Amino acid sequence: MGKTVICKLVYFSDFNHYEIYEKPITNETYIKFERDPLSKHFLDSINITM
Repeated sequence: MGKTVICKLVYFSDFNHYEIYEKPITNETYIKFERDPLSKHFLDSINITM
């Protein structure tokens, strides 16, 4: 599984959980990038840089 797929899974899981329970799973802030939203701390957590 690639980084892009992981980013999307985390975002959509968090978003869907918030829609149902009005509470996010991760309490993370998302940043809008050119194509996909990205968790503010995601790059740090998987030890990569952009």
